[in-house]
Order: sequence, then structure tokens, then C-alpha cells
Amino acid sequence: SGQISMVDINMSIVLGFRGGGSTPKIEWVQPSFAPDHVDDAAVGSGEGSGEGVGSGAGEGVGAGNASGSRLRVELLFDEATFHTLCSAKGKGAAEAIRTVAEPLPGGYSTDRGEWDKRVHGGSAESLCGEVVCALPDVHGYKRCIRSTDLSNPETQAFVMRLTNAMMWLIDGCTPIDVGTDPTRWQLLTVWERDELVAAATVYIFVVPCKRLRVCQVFVVPRHQRQGVGAQLLDAIYAEAKKEGGAEVNVEDPCAAFSKLRDVVDARRAGTLRAHIDKSGGAMPSAAQLAQAQTELLLSKEQLQRLVELLRMRALEASGASAEAVTTFRVECKRRLLKVHNEDLQPLPTPERKRKVHSYSCITII
Repeated sequence: SGQISMVDINMSIVLGFRGGGSTPKIEWVQPSFAPDHVDDAAVGSGEGSGEGVGSGAGEGVGAGNASGSRLRVELLFDEATFHTLCSAKGKGAAEAIRTVAEPLPGGYSTDRGEWDKRVHGGSAESLCGEVVCALPDVHGYKRCIRSTDLSNPETQAFVMRLTNAMMWLIDGCTPIDVGTDPTRWQLLTVWERDELVAAATVYIFVVPCKRLRVCQVFVVPRHQRQGVGAQLLDAIYAEAKKEGGAEVNVEDPCAAFSKLRDVVDARRAGTLRAHIDKSGGAMPSAAQLAQAQTELLLSKEQLQRLVELLRMRALEASGASAEAVTTFRVECKRRLLKVHNEDLQPLPTPERKRKVHSYSCITII
């Protein structure tokens, strides 16, 4: 299968992100997920992991040395270029590095001097197109969003280096296939002090109408929970409108991104929200739904989620009876059971209830 055997190698993996401008620091984090080529036992061990910030840029900062038979593999990413440095110490280190790093699509270095030369060659920001949006300053530092297609091979290589990190932090993440027309791909990136803050890859369908599919969204760990993901999604919607897109959808979103999208869409849906609030939570008319879908660039499925969220919010705000609220929740649950019946049917009852809960957007209000 190509996976590392935990019988042969007692190993854990940590990720380091080096950034911070003129005085860089390394933030070490435990991977959230194991790519297909690595055994799940190698991530999430919690031993010596966490979101501690190192105080320098040297090898081994924050990760510690291998103790006893436990082998520690480090993947270090430079936030200006996303070149990867892979290192390990202990029995089986060379084989572990090959197994962990060779399948990564963006390449890697094992020599610190070689890696330093690569990362000092200049920020990848110049590969990411024109500024499409200036963002509010954060701690006195300016941020901007850039947008470009993937016609430049160097930009494609940068996306593959980003994927080296995404594969450990996004469940099921695989490299994108640029194909024969790289102009159908869009890369949106957020930058601060020549360092990457966040990135998203978007594919553009043109038949039967122009639709944008968000494929990957990644926020550098030190910048998470600052609203960057929402700003990036807003920029994707803005780019879609500018390009005459009819719809923005998301490829296999995780629960956290689905909820982020719900919040962003609810904020954007001013006219629809006003209609629903005024009616005390009643179902909008077909004409109102059609107008909202066109203005907000939503799929039918996402529009349904949004309407349910806004109706629940309006019902609770209008002082509706507990019976009315419960009835509405049951209606939503029945719809979800019907839509996802194929996936839910084989699951035991507790897991099925948990899954239905994760599908629903009304839990976020």
C-alpha cells in the first residue's frame, strides 16, 4: 500500500511553519490528518505537539529529539515560498523521510543549506497575480488578496508546494490536476509582509454556464481564527461576479468550511433576510428565491441551507412558540434524511444522528 508500518517504525510527524517577517519564528503543529501514503498512527499522537511557537529558525526547534525508539519526522514549511524541508533523527530516519516526503507533489529538501538557498530566492507573492482587494491592517501590517490563473508553470509549482502542507491539514486533500487548460484554474492568495496568510484554488466550468468550484482553501496555522477564510470566500464571490459567473459551489466541504460558508452567505443575503424577517420566518416566494439564487451565486442545495438558517433565525427572533420551532426543525431533519439517505442508512443510530446534525446549518445560530 506504500504506507509506513508502525510495526517497523515507531514514529510521529510534526509540521513547522516559519514566518514572522524580519524576526521569523516557527510554529509547530500536529497534523490533523494523514495522507494516504502514511499510516494514521503517525499523526495525532500528541507527544510533544501542540501549537507552541519556537523562538528561532534552526532545525529541531520545538520538535524535540527522538526519545528511545520513537522517531520524530519534521516537515518545515517557509511561509514566503512554501519550500519543504524534511528531517528526522533516530533508527529508520532515512527510510521514514523517503516514505513521508517523496509522494508529496511539491518536492522537498533534506539539506538545510539547500533549503535556505531556495527560500532566500524571493517570496512567491510575485507569482500570484494582481491585487484584487486590500484588506484591513492586522497589528499594523497591510494585507492584500491577489488573483491569477495557473498558466505560469512557476505558479503551478507553488500550488504543488502549498499542497505539501494542505495534505496534512485538510482531510482527503489531493493535488489538483491542472490539465490541458491551466487558465480554467484560479488561485487566490492572501499576503502579509511577503508571506502567505491563506490560499484557495478554484476551477471554472463554462458549460452550460460559467460556474466556479472552490477546490482547496488553506489558512496558515498562525493566522487561523482571524476571519481570513471569510475574507477569502468573499473575494471568490467578487471574482465570480466580475467574471460573469452564475454559481459558486464547493467540492466536498468539511463541516467547518460548510459552517463558514453559511455564515458568509447569511451576511451577504441582506434582501432575502429582510423578506424572511418581515414574514416572521415564512417560506419566501419562488420569485424571491430565484432572485436570491441569482444575486448570491448559490447552488440550489446551498440556497436551501441558507433559507433554513434564516427562517430558524427569524422564528426564534419573532417569539414563535416552542412547538412551531420544533416542527420546523423536524421538517429540516426529514429533508436531510431524504437527501442523504444513501450515506446515512448503513450507519448505527447514534452515528446517523450525529451525521444529520453535522449536515444541518441551523445549529450555527
